[in-house]
Amino acid sequence: MIPLLAMGRHINTKPHISSYILGAAVLVIFISALGIFDYAITGFATATQSTGSNVTISGYIAIALSTNLSRGIEFGTITLLPANQTNATASYQNYTGGGGPGGGLNYTLYNASVSTDSNQNVDFCVKGSGPFATSGGANSFALANLTWYDNKTINNDTHPPGGPFRGFFGISATTSYVKGEVAVSAGNENNYRFWLNVSGGQAAGDYNTTISFRGTTAGDACGS
Repeated sequence: MIPLLAMGRHINTKPHISSYILGAAVLVIFISALGIFDYAITGFATATQSTGSNVTISGYIAIALSTNLSRGIEFGTITLLPANQTNATASYQNYTGGGGPGGGLNYTLYNASVSTDSNQNVDFCVKGSGPFATSGGANSFALANLTWYDNKTINNDTHPPGGPFRGFFGISATTSYVKGEVAVSAGNENNYRFWLNVSGGQAAGDYNTTISFRGTTAGDACGS
């Protein structure tokens, strides 16, 4: 083969690499126009996973006794025996004796309240520690001589009911818890009245016992 000469220069007959690149690009454009490459690229891919969540909340209740109830259930000095259904001193506010409590102001100051941060309703229970007795136990009389009654919704002249002027003498105190009002809700009070019987011939002296109040979750037993 005789090489071609032009103006004294050698002419390279091999195609340059840029020619191949240009040709490939033209081919791709042509094929795409024919729909051979039919696909799309998108940025909307997602992945989702889930997990559970759990918490256990414990029941909580708290009760508090009113000032008068915290100070004790006082019956004062009894001068005449027998004494039947003697009112505790704060059972009837403003009561001064005579014909019995009357009017709407005679509410009781013996109250037990359910704390506002309690998250369950409360049943109230009452018990005594044992007989009323003088110091050293030389003289005593029965715990059952103390009677009580409660009411969670009304506190006035007639509620809690009971006493010598109402014909109902309440519940006798025992050494086991006895349930009174039930399902008292947070922020509310349970109201109590107390009465005492003392037989004729009871020896003179200063007699004491202890009365306990317990709040339990509504529906539960009082316990011991």
